[in-house]
Amino acid sequence: MNTASSRQIEWDAFKVTIRGVAMATRASIRQTVVDKLKEVEGRLAMLEGQLEAAFWVELRTFICPLSTLLNEGCGVDAQRLHNAGVRKASLSVPGIQDLYCVTTFLTEQQNSCNLGCFPNEPSVSSWGAPIVWHGNFNRTQEDEFYRARGTVIGLSVFAVGKYIQRYLGHFLETAEIYFMPGYPVVYYVMVDDPSLVPKIYLLPNRSMEVIKVKKHARWQDISMMRMRDIAELVVPRAKREVNFLFCMDVDQEFTSRYGVETLSALVAQTHSFHYFWPKFMQSFETNPASAAFVDPSKSDYYYHAATFAGTVYEILKLARACQEGIRRDKEKGIEAVFQEESHLNHYLLHTKPTKLLSPEYNWDGWLNVKYHTLRWMPKDYANLHKNTE
Repeated sequence: MNTASSRQIEWDAFKVTIRGVAMATRASIRQTVVDKLKEVEGRLAMLEGQLEAAFWVELRTFICPLSTLLNEGCGVDAQRLHNAGVRKASLSVPGIQDLYCVTTFLTEQQNSCNLGCFPNEPSVSSWGAPIVWHGNFNRTQEDEFYRARGTVIGLSVFAVGKYIQRYLGHFLETAEIYFMPGYPVVYYVMVDDPSLVPKIYLLPNRSMEVIKVKKHARWQDISMMRMRDIAELVVPRAKREVNFLFCMDVDQEFTSRYGVETLSALVAQTHSFHYFWPKFMQSFETNPASAAFVDPSKSDYYYHAATFAGTVYEILKLARACQEGIRRDKEKGIEAVFQEESHLNHYLLHTKPTKLLSPEYNWDGWLNVKYHTLRWMPKDYANLHKNTE
């Protein structure tokens, strides 16, 4: 690996870590947070040619204990850093002082913050779409509305290779307990080996359809082809059978009631990991030549492809648009930074969702929320992506 690539990895690692403090701030001071992060990144950019090799060495030393402290919910001060093993040399290296100052300021806010829950966070987007948090919807009214219309909900889940045995059974078992209780549900289970699909006891008003998908050599291709499989294999069935269709990753588990308050024409899931990040730190595809290009300064939210939903017609439009963007990129020899998620974000920037789900509906296990209905399962990419999963 060349020096430039190594240093980029180190800087990216710092941005992942600093997100922990950026997200831990009250809305009232968030603009100050964004300004300070821009300021420190600007100073480092000016120093780039002057940053000595020691900066990149000390950055690693700085990140590890900082990450530990943030995960413990602590503020950062000189004594805590010293106790955690930050060497004094770290604070004498140009650039590290800037990082230390901004993290100290931000983490001072942690102990006084009530993080990320309604009514402290916005419940309506800038274009008027509801953002669903526990406490800002009337469950009784929602149930009455959808029951009166005989609503049927589809849940599409994609599991290939090692993901089938590792995650699929638990995903479906928790869905039977918490996903749309009391409503008819059709599960569309896309797998590359139907013989590995576990037998799950389903409630009387629920059914499962197993759909075989093609194997692919690379996990990135598996990810990108999901949109094609939804459009070509799931939608033709779903349009005859359900009113709304959810599309989810399999490496998740339901933890509490996931109900009809989530239904709408086009539903996007805000990304728990990115929710409080400043726009310039989010993971959009920033190559203007890519069909997935998003200018971060003009973005709304960073959306998670692990969950998206809507009417079958809207899901078909979304899947086809992403599939077309992937095709155009492939012709140019481009692969978007986060494959189909990058194309999803491009689409949802230009086709605004009619409802957004808060991080409570797709929790990363880190963000401090009072409730969660669906959460990420432990990841093991090194093994799961090995030898074509």
